[in-house]
Amino acid sequence: MPQNYKTILIAYDHSNAAQIAARKAVEIGRKFNSVFQTIFVMTSRNDKDAPEAQAYIEALEKVQNVSLNFKIHSGSPTQVIVKEQKDTRPDLVVMGSHGMEGFMPQFLGSTAYKVANSCDCPVLIIPEAAKDFNFKNILVPVDSSSETRQKFSYASALANVFGSVVHILGVSKHKDSETQKYVNVYVSQAEDFMKNRGVQYGSSMQLGQPVCSTLIEYAGKMNCGIIFTMTENESAGFMLGPSAMRLVGSSPYPVFCIHNHHVDGVGGGGL
Repeated sequence: MPQNYKTILIAYDHSNAAQIAARKAVEIGRKFNSVFQTIFVMTSRNDKDAPEAQAYIEALEKVQNVSLNFKIHSGSPTQVIVKEQKDTRPDLVVMGSHGMEGFMPQFLGSTAYKVANSCDCPVLIIPEAAKDFNFKNILVPVDSSSETRQKFSYASALANVFGSVVHILGVSKHKDSETQKYVNVYVSQAEDFMKNRGVQYGSSMQLGQPVCSTLIEYAGKMNCGIIFTMTENESAGFMLGPSAMRLVGSSPYPVFCIHNHHVDGVGGGGL
């Protein structure tokens, strides 16, 4: 079944990164005719920012002619965001990753990862450095685990509406024959998946190298706007929890985090 993004939750803290994230969420939402929910989590550190945050979202609504349904909550930011996701069941959460005020002072690392790993829908994390990114090129890393294939439908959904090129990159820190065999199989399935859905794609392999730095370097080389990853273990593959955390914390490009639903049998033939 093709993925859809009919409902989008925006976690907003009025930082520069959050402003970028809100604008990009609207850009995605326009393609899918999405309904939006926007939350500002008020703490003792950022309570004075709430009026300005609301004013910014209201101004964005007027400029973009959309309803973003702004709400103010209080409490632990991570807990509030995750609870809102569980309660409202959005198809996508979008948030900034470089807020130096309010609820995101540590968002370059563990906080962002915890939010993404705790939500059971995708979370798009946008760093402040990615203010000029677009959706023309999307990077989909493929490793030696079956879970890696869960990215395919999410990436193809975005690629179809934005006319993106999906760059399939077979990667692993290992280079043994068993790893190569499985990476080759899943790269081939990714190619078939994109081809069957009319998505432009290219593919390459880079095995036996540090994965996070490889992804960031390759994304820059191919001018990719988004890197896809899993938030949990991709079993014997590269995206173990700490690696995903490092990618979220160090990538200058947006990271599209997908929760592992432990679905068997997903691959090139469809989800």
